[in-house]
Amino acid sequence: MAQYRLGRLGEEIKKELSDIIRYQLDDPRLAMVSILRVDVTKDLRYARVFISALTQDTSLDEIADVLTQSKGYIRKELAKRIKVRYIPEPLFVADDSIAYGMKISKIIDECIQDDEERAIKEEQPLENKEF
Repeated sequence: MAQYRLGRLGEEIKKELSDIIRYQLDDPRLAMVSILRVDVTKDLRYARVFISALTQDTSLDEIADVLTQSKGYIRKELAKRIKVRYIPEPLFVADDSIAYGMKISKIIDECIQDDEERAIKEEQPLENKEF
């Protein structure tokens, strides 16, 4: 099977899953859930769905558990929307790469700010020193 077909199917599942989670699952814990990536296995049996959330109220593991409990309904809705012989079983995986990236970005910003403060202190005139 061509690799590009798996990618296209993954993108289609990602699009439809986003729509299903946003408009059909009525759970307040799923309000700010983002699907980052969908990897479909070569035999089309499983789809690993990487999720992230922008809220701090609910942990990613709890959101993944809620989605796993709704897996049957989600798979049924996917079958209605995507016309393939076999609908992959979604496996929800919590992905904290966005939070990790924000943490690294904050550390870099703090280092830049410290360097700028140090540079400003070094540029101040030396008043009481003789050369």
